[in-house]
Amino acid sequence: MASKRQHTTLSVTNTHRDLLQKRFKHQSTIFERLPNELHIEIFSYLLHVDIVYAFSQLNNRFQNLILNHCHTFDFKSINSTKFKCIIRQHQPERWRYLRLSNETETPGQIIYFFRQ
Repeated sequence: MASKRQHTTLSVTNTHRDLLQKRFKHQSTIFERLPNELHIEIFSYLLHVDIVYAFSQLNNRFQNLILNHCHTFDFKSINSTKFKCIIRQHQPERWRYLRLSNETETPGQIIYFFRQ
């Protein structure tokens, strides 16, 4: 059974966490403040699969950058969860290159893609 002191500490910790979440919910990071040209340069060092997975839900600005920049996708060695997430978050009709696989690590990709 938790003592009164432990209960108070937990309440303060939860309250502090809630305050921090509210405070930082609408604040942008330094990374988000960089100009689009720098983001595109950074993106040039990353796989498009990773860019979409990491940045697509950040904000509208990143979503537009991704839609305009990411058009080639190689899904040969990507797990099923990440694959399905990218298919849902991005617009496949805008893609210029697509590589799917039904290998052991990536079973069912081709069937899943064409059912969407």
